[in-house]
Amino acid sequence: MNTTNPQTIIVLAKVFAQLAKEVREDLDSGETYEVDETIAVRALGSVKVGEDYFAKIVSKANPWRLLAVALNKLNTATIESIIKEAEDVTRGQETDLKSQVKDAINALKEPTITPCKGKVMVTAIKTVALP
Repeated sequence: MNTTNPQTIIVLAKVFAQLAKEVREDLDSGETYEVDETIAVRALGSVKVGEDYFAKIVSKANPWRLLAVALNKLNTATIESIIKEAEDVTRGQETDLKSQVKDAINALKEPTITPCKGKVMVTAIKTVALP
C-alpha cells in the first residue's frame, strides 16, 4: 500500500526519469541486472496542477484506407494520372490539400468533446540522497 502523497510521487517521478537518462550509458546492452536496494531520498520541489478542461477530439480517418477505397473506384488511366500529378505537388500545395481533406473529413465526422485533466508542472526540483 502506498502512503506517499501524490505530489511527492510526481516530483520523484520527474527526478528519477531525468536520472535514468543520465545513467543509461552505464548499463551494458543485453545484460540483465537484479536490483534489491533501499534508498532514502529527500525531494524538494513544487507541483502546480492546471485546471481541468475539455478538448475537441476530431475523428481521424485512416489515410491509406481512404486512398485505397478512392483508387479502387477509378480506372487505370485515372489512377496513373493522379500518381503523376501527386509527384509534381509542391510543399505549399500539399499543405493546402491536406487542409482541404481535413475539412472534408470533419464535415462528415462529428468531433468528440472529451474531458481532460489539467497539466501537472513540476519545478524547482532538487534531490539529496540521505546516508
